[in-house]
Amino acid sequence: MKKILSFLFILILSSSPVLADNDPFSSPTVVYVIASGSNLNHVREVVDNTVRLSAKVPIRSFTLVQKLSEISATATDDKESSIKSYDSAISPIKQLGLEETSTDSSLTTVKELRLSYSPTWIVKANGREYVYEGYQDISKFFTRDGIFLNKIEGTSETENLGNIALHEKRSTSINFPLTSEKQTTENLNIGIIFKPGANDPYPDLDDKVENFIALPKCITAKTELDEVFHDTPGSESLDTIIYDPRIMKEQKLASSQKVATIPWDPNYDTSAGHESADAKLQDLARVLNPRCLPARFSFTYSGSKRYQKIQYGDKAWE
Repeated sequence: MKKILSFLFILILSSSPVLADNDPFSSPTVVYVIASGSNLNHVREVVDNTVRLSAKVPIRSFTLVQKLSEISATATDDKESSIKSYDSAISPIKQLGLEETSTDSSLTTVKELRLSYSPTWIVKANGREYVYEGYQDISKFFTRDGIFLNKIEGTSETENLGNIALHEKRSTSINFPLTSEKQTTENLNIGIIFKPGANDPYPDLDDKVENFIALPKCITAKTELDEVFHDTPGSESLDTIIYDPRIMKEQKLASSQKVATIPWDPNYDTSAGHESADAKLQDLARVLNPRCLPARFSFTYSGSKRYQKIQYGDKAWE
C-alpha cells in the first residue's frame, strides 16, 4: 500500500500544468495559498490539496500563519517530536520547488482581505484576483489542463482589473489567529513564507503575472472633462486614442484615424527598455491610464479654464 501511495505522489509531482502563454493577450494563471499552522492535521490536509492542485496550475507561494509562541499544535507535548511532525507535514511543499524564504509579521494580505478562515486560496488570472476563503479544495475550478473556469471578464468601465474580482467565504473550524494591537512574543502572529527557489520550474513566471494589466471594454459612450491646474508644456497637441487590438472593429477604426492611436499591450513590461517607438507609446498609454477601451485623450478650453478631455467608448472615434 505504501508503494502505491508513493507512486501516486511521484506521479502528481511529475505532471506539470500547461501554461497558456501563447496568447499575447492573456496571462498565466497562478495560485497563492495561505493556511493556519495551529493544527497539524489541518496543515497536512492543505499541503496534500496544494500538491494535487499543482498538477493543474503553478503554486507561487505557500504561507503558514501561526503564533510565534507555537511551533505547531500536535497531539503530543514532546517538542522534538512536534518539530519532526511539522517538518514532515510541510516537506511536500518543498518538493514543488518552494523554499522557506522568509517570515512576515505584517501579514498584509491577511489584514487587507480581512481573512478569518483557513485555508484561503488566491487565484490570479489575467490581472484579476479570485479569493476562496475557507475552501478545503479548489481543484474543481480548474480543468485537467489547468484552465480556470471561474474567470470573470471585465465588462464595466469602472472596473479595475487589478482589484479583487471575487471573494467567496466559507466558515471553517480553523481560523487565522487574531492580531492584537499590542504585539508581544506571546501574541505575535507570523507568516512562514515558502516561495520559488533555485529549482523553480517556472522562472520569469511571476514577472509575466505581475506585469499583466488588462482593461475592460467601455460599455458607455461618454466624455469626461478634468480641469488642469498646472502647466503641461507640449500637451496642447496631444490627441491620442488607445484601443483594444483584439477587436477587429477597433483595429479598422484605428487605421482610418488621422490622430495618434496606440494598441493597448496588457503584457508590456514598464521596467524594460523604453527606446523603441512602440515602447514609448506604451509608456504614454500607461501614463494616460484609461479605465476602459477605447479611450481618447486630448486637451480643450472652456473659457479661461483648461481641461483634459477623455472620450470613452464610441465617443473615442468621433
